[in-house]
Amino acid sequence: SKRRDLRDHRIFTIDPPTSRDLDDALSVEFLSNDIIRVGIHISDVSFFVHPDTALDKEAQVRSTSVYLTQYVMPMLPQVLCEEICSLNP
Repeated sequence: SKRRDLRDHRIFTIDPPTSRDLDDALSVEFLSNDIIRVGIHISDVSFFVHPDTALDKEAQVRSTSVYLTQYVMPMLPQVLCEEICSLNP
């Protein structure tokens, strides 16, 4: 599918306030009369992590980010998950 720039839309993260990687968000748009569009926005990591690259293979080994009380072991490098792929405002 074609990527679209939605920065002019009002989009709200659903990640907790303590989260450093904002990758899930919602938007609400009133179209007409009784019609409301709810947008579900998920960070598109696949745009940056290409199949069969070293980064893809490492992400497969890790399979998920691990969240401990005072530490996070991310599935992807910090610059990707907290900056480039993050849905930061």
